[in-house]
Amino acid sequence: DVIASGPVTATWQSRGGLRDATVEVAVTGASVTAAGLPAIEGVTLTAGFDGTTITIEPMRATWQGGLIEGRARVPRTLVESALGLTVASPTPGAPGRIDLTMRGLTQQVLAPWVPASTIAQLDARVSATLGLDVLAPTLAGLSGTLIIDEATLTAAGVPEDRIHIERF
Repeated sequence: DVIASGPVTATWQSRGGLRDATVEVAVTGASVTAAGLPAIEGVTLTAGFDGTTITIEPMRATWQGGLIEGRARVPRTLVESALGLTVASPTPGAPGRIDLTMRGLTQQVLAPWVPASTIAQLDARVSATLGLDVLAPTLAGLSGTLIIDEATLTAAGVPEDRIHIERF
């Protein structure tokens, strides 16, 4: 289960159907919680739909003390395909794009899976940038890069100095 709460402002205008619709949504200071996971807090975003593309720009949130920022562009055809609907345009359009930056994630992100006694012995910090092209609403339809911008780890007081940041 996913639970979201917070203020949302939305407008929808349409003259002649979905293709001619425009939608604007603003979320300010919301939280999102999935069963068993810490909440994503302070969610702020502006989203729009122009009849053909959903855009989210910008998006900001915090999770376990780290900052998450992002933007996305998802063509309507990808959403329709993901929902199993008849695609409005049989010809493939531009791919979708998702860009996320995560800064200052700490060992606390491990809390749902690692015992508190282990987390207490860790001091970690990770920052990363993820860029994805979305060609289809499947794992095989994703193509992109993950860049680890920062990675430090101290375990039981011993710094781990063999962390090498590489682009892959």
